[in-house]
Order: sequence, then C-alpha cells, then structure tokens
Amino acid sequence: MRSGLCLKAFWSLPGAEELERAGQNWQVRGKWPVYALSEGGTTWGLLSALVERHAEELSALAPQAVVIGSARGEMTTLFQAYEAWQSAESPSPTLSPETSLGTLASRLARRLGIQGPAWTVSQTCLSGLVALYQAALLIRAGVAQRVLFGAVEAPLHPFFIETMAALRIYSHQSDFPFVRPLSGTNTFALGEAVALGVLAEGTEGPFRVEAIQLTTAPPREGLAFPAVDAEALAAFLREFSTAPDMVFLHAPGTRQGDAAEWQAVCSAWGEVPACAPKAFFGHSLGASPLVSLGLACAFLRQRRWVTSLPFSNSPTQWRRAIVLALGYGGAMGAVELSYAPSGTDSAHA
Repeated sequence: MRSGLCLKAFWSLPGAEELERAGQNWQVRGKWPVYALSEGGTTWGLLSALVERHAEELSALAPQAVVIGSARGEMTTLFQAYEAWQSAESPSPTLSPETSLGTLASRLARRLGIQGPAWTVSQTCLSGLVALYQAALLIRAGVAQRVLFGAVEAPLHPFFIETMAALRIYSHQSDFPFVRPLSGTNTFALGEAVALGVLAEGTEGPFRVEAIQLTTAPPREGLAFPAVDAEALAAFLREFSTAPDMVFLHAPGTRQGDAAEWQAVCSAWGEVPACAPKAFFGHSLGASPLVSLGLACAFLRQRRWVTSLPFSNSPTQWRRAIVLALGYGGAMGAVELSYAPSGTDSAHA
C-alpha cells in the first residue's frame, strides 16, 4: 500500500541513544541472555513509561485513534497468576481484563482521553508493522486524521524464554554481542521493547511513510513452517521500485533465516548497506519492526551508520530506508521511510 503519510513523532525504548550502552542492559536469565529494560517486566509498565516521558507531546499532537501491536501480549502477569493459583491463591478479579490482548489499545486510549477506535493487532513478529498499516488505513478511510500507533513486548518470563530455547536457536554466546546475525550459527536472544508514533495527513515534518507492504509466502516443499523462503521474499522486495539507501534487516540471529533473508535482499537489490538491530537489543518480537523504524529515523536524520554485520557497505545517500519484518508461517512485511530535511524535524527516536 502506498501511504505518503507524515510521521509526526516517534519514540521507542530502546532507541538510538541506547546503542553505545546496549551491552549494559543484557542479563542472563537461567542460562539464557536477554535484553531487559529498567522500565520493563510488563507490557502496560512499558507503555506507561513511554507515555509518561512524552505526555505533553502526545497531548499537543491530539491523536484521534489508537492501534497497538503485540505478538504475545501480557504474559508475565498471567504466568505469575497461574503459578500463584497452583499454590491455592485465588486469581485477582482484574486479572482477566489486565491480560486480555485487546485492552492494550483501549487502556491506552482511555489514559490519553482518545475516544476514537482503539485496536490491538497481533501478527507474529510483524505486529508493530501491522499496527502502522492499520493506522494508515484509518487515515485513508477518513476515520481519523492523526493516529497513535505502536507496539510493545515484555517476553522475559522464564517459561517463555524456555519455549524459545526449545526451538534450538537460542544464543550460547558468553559475551556481548549475544546476537550475531549472519554469523552462520544460531544466536537468537529475546528482548523487551516499546514504541509509539503518530501518523498523520499533511506534509509537515521530514519523515514520510511512503509505503507499507504485507504478504504471506505460500508453502514450499522442504521448508519448515517457521523457515524463511528466500525466493518468495526476493519477489516481495522487488515490488519496491528501487533499492533503498539502507535496509534494516529482520535478522534475529537464526542460521537459516538470516542467510535466506540476506540472499533475498541481495537478489532483489544487491549488497545494499544493511543493519541488524537485534544484535544490539535482542528480538522484541512484534515490537522489533518499530525499534528498527526508530533507528532508521535516527540514522537518516543524523547521517549516522552503525552496522552489526560481519560485512556491510556504508550509505552514500541519506534519503530512503526500508525496514523488514518476518514472522512464522511465511508472514512478510516492509515499510519504506523517506527523509527530506527541509521539513520541520519533529520526529524523535
């Protein structure tokens, strides 16, 4: 979908300012490395922390609708309550609403006094990108002129960490970077994240969301359900007219997925400058595409380049970036971001 809408503001935790100290937020839970935020632990805790930081800006922007993405929703509170229930403790009467996925958006809308639509969307690791897509649809449908979109994940409960380790992709690295994309080995690790942005009509501001594309790869013999189909992904990327100045890879540190993704990028665009943000912040599931979007904003604005790959060209132009997102079952997504510094620079990352 061609968008051409203005990214009026954008904030995330972690953001570009955390790059230099990313190693300080890594912890070992059990025997597995994770990226943990000081504000983290629960999805609502992360959303509240980001809203508190930017309450005045959000009030001034006056969004009219909310769309929040989350692949997993509020797991920690639910798992802890289940453990307590097994010990004969009765569940709290607020447990069900607090752990219902849909209440992330409606709770946020009520806090901010937004009376328009409030949706929570969940589509694997594309969830944040789907939230942005739905925000654009609301604007194009005339439902709202300004939409608050975002994503949040707090997936660091010990049981969920073990479910990811059961996939046999989790990192055994003993020091930072724990996630090493395109290293030829499995170095996946989980992380917490939250992001919020305001998408709007108009041309004010330097950042524009030019296009958001979503698709699903068909099943292919010999490829497992979670695997990345390089051929299908390359065909999807060719839907963008030209190669971007830089690409922000999904690259979660999985041997097959990282290699297939890079093969597709090179097939579609050649060896474009590429960054793999999960090397710094781990994989925050549905929030990870928006963490990458925040880095894209910062890199374009600051003409800054930090790569976490064993190889990468440096950008020669600073106008256009594409952020990729991939998910279980062949889910594929990409957002094209353009930067025109003559505009009013009001987006933050």
